[in-house]
This record gives sequence, structure tokens and C-alpha cells, in this order.
Amino acid sequence: MGTIEVLLFILCSTAIAGGAFALMYSNLRDINKYIEPKSKPMDKKPENPLNSNHPEVQEIQGDDELLVVNFDKDTRDPLNISLQDRIDALNEGIDDEDEDDEDDDGDIVVVRN
Repeated sequence: MGTIEVLLFILCSTAIAGGAFALMYSNLRDINKYIEPKSKPMDKKPENPLNSNHPEVQEIQGDDELLVVNFDKDTRDPLNISLQDRIDALNEGIDDEDEDDEDDDGDIVVVRN
């Protein structure tokens, strides 16, 4: 009876180890597939937005006005820019807290007899 139990244990352990390695292999294969895709969706830019395959673009006529968003330019408000500059200037003037602790005032020495 001891030999059958040992063989059954070895068989089950081998099956579990094989399944674990197969799962790890398939997971790594799928990760590598998404890391280096053949073509990235944003690489292809159509020459004319009206030539897109998007279903809502099919309804646009040639003389309709379209909203265009350009994220390349800095379109922040001048007040926002000046506020951010002032915040950055104030942050540069702040000293580290570690430098304030070097003067050693405020330490209390306790002596118990």
C-alpha cells in the first residue's frame, strides 16, 4: 500500500508542476505579444479625418465644421502660468526640515536617580 501512495503522490505532484509551468509559459507568451505589437493603433493617422472607418464619421458631410483638439501646444491660461511660476519660486525657497533640526535647541535631558 505504501508504494501505491508514493506513486500517486509523485503523479499528482508532476501533474501540478506541469500545469504550473504551462500556465507561466502561456502568461509570458501573452505578455510579450502585447509588449511588442505589430502595429500600434495611434501610429496610423489618416490623411483626412473624413476617411475614417468610425461609424459616426460616416454621417459627416463635407461642409460640416469639426472640433479639433491639439495637445502639442501649451494652451494654458497666462494667469495659470504665472501662478505656477510663483508656486515654483516659493517651493525653491523652502529649506529642508533636516537643516532646522541641527541647532539642537529644544532637546530635554531627563536624568532619573
